[in-house]
Amino acid sequence: MKVAVLGCTGIIGQHMMISVPPGIEPLWVCRHGVGSLGIGLDLEDWPVAKRWLDDERPTVIVNLAGEARVDIVEADPASYEWINTRFPYELGRWAEANDAHVVHVSTQAVYDGLRPPYKVGDAFGEPTNAYGRQKQFGEYGLVDATKNRTILRPTFVLGIRPFQGLGRTNPAEMFLREKPVLPQVFDRYFSVSFAWDVARVIWRAVETMPGEVALIGLPERLNRYDVAKLVNSDADFHPVPAADYRPLAPAERPCDTTYAFSEPFGMRLTPLEHGLDRLRQEMRMSELERVANELAAFFNIYPAAAVMQISGRFPDLHQLVSEDFRAATINTEEELLDWYLGTQSYIWELAAYHAGPGFNYEGKCDGIIERLKAAAATSHVLNLGDGIGTLSLKMKEAGLEPLYSDLRHSRTAEFARARHCMRFGEDMWDGDYILLNDFTPRLLIGYQFDAITALDFLEHVPNVEEWVRAIFAALKPGGLFCAQNAFGIGSGPDGAMPMHLAVNDRFVTDWDPLLAKVGFVQESSNWYKRPE
Repeated sequence: MKVAVLGCTGIIGQHMMISVPPGIEPLWVCRHGVGSLGIGLDLEDWPVAKRWLDDERPTVIVNLAGEARVDIVEADPASYEWINTRFPYELGRWAEANDAHVVHVSTQAVYDGLRPPYKVGDAFGEPTNAYGRQKQFGEYGLVDATKNRTILRPTFVLGIRPFQGLGRTNPAEMFLREKPVLPQVFDRYFSVSFAWDVARVIWRAVETMPGEVALIGLPERLNRYDVAKLVNSDADFHPVPAADYRPLAPAERPCDTTYAFSEPFGMRLTPLEHGLDRLRQEMRMSELERVANELAAFFNIYPAAAVMQISGRFPDLHQLVSEDFRAATINTEEELLDWYLGTQSYIWELAAYHAGPGFNYEGKCDGIIERLKAAAATSHVLNLGDGIGTLSLKMKEAGLEPLYSDLRHSRTAEFARARHCMRFGEDMWDGDYILLNDFTPRLLIGYQFDAITALDFLEHVPNVEEWVRAIFAALKPGGLFCAQNAFGIGSGPDGAMPMHLAVNDRFVTDWDPLLAKVGFVQESSNWYKRPE
């Protein structure tokens, strides 16, 4: 089933990305795209958006798009009238004409807040702010346009973003930070929901297309101050009345939109205390869990399956890569290139190697970063053969200016691109890369780098000496070269690592003489310098 998820970069969309059910072909859509994961589409340009829908013809459309910042809408409601109000109607018309189903994600703000607790079928009343009015009219328009629709109303969604570079900071993340946060209002009440629950309910609606309305929220009457203290009891939050908070948040909020007990489509929501514990755990996400989320989004699997795949299973994954390589019966450079372009098993092996605590790959990256910082060689750093991009990501997080490099159009490079976008909210293909078309280093011509790294790269190429000379030429005088090689380790078709080319075994002894001949000066183990 093809499912278009519009507005996918927010907290709910991100949790949908890591919980795609089997048999679903998701199309992730947002204004600027999400690397190789998402499609950039301006939904405010309806003719363009409609042509895209006509081309893709999804069975279900999940509408997460809209402006949900209440005070932003209050300040300039006309700017958001289309996306919050008119767009659901147009989606409904398209769905009605094309036998598709719309799962529309609305909000508790459609209620006036005067008659809690709310249940499905209760009257809206008059919403207290422009955002609520727009979302209310958006629901009306969708209902008028099509019978093929399901409307969901989550309330005060709490969650930790699986991909910290995407979307806006969630209140739970703000509450869990050590830095002081704004005073918290204590006299406006609501229910809360958890992002993973909302994602689960949406996927249930996608699969069943019930054509109903559902409220998603726990039947607990809470306010922002309550929630802040529940999430982080150690922080010093200050309760204030809404009237005193108005200069910071000018839009009026409803007095009380608490939901009555509800199990949307028969699904039980996470109990409050369990959900709060999960928030705290996710805020302390390990590198392995972070990479598992990225793998889950890229391959449309569950994070738990990705964790199981990469946690402590490097030998098995390595064996799969070797078997994959041997099965390709590689005899020429072109066949070798084709294998690197298409392999997916290599992604999993590299993920287990980089994220597994037993290899301390993170520590290795940190050591390289500290060395470069000490030498003030941080402005232009090229990471050759960076695979799934871990070293480049670590460098960027540390404030360096790295360029990722690997094979153009390979699945490995596409995963690195997706990771970059998930961590930084921008497409690596906008400039932070040099992609190789083949095994020749000619793309380095004309560059001058402060430093170049090649971790576990050169044993894979058939022309090591050509690469070393090109690296030397591409370094500024005084530039640093960090090389970690695996020459002679499991190499050749009968070895444990057949992708380590046997032709390079001679560099077990010839490596240092080669670098000296080219002109490098060895500074320490794995580190070399082009003389001033």
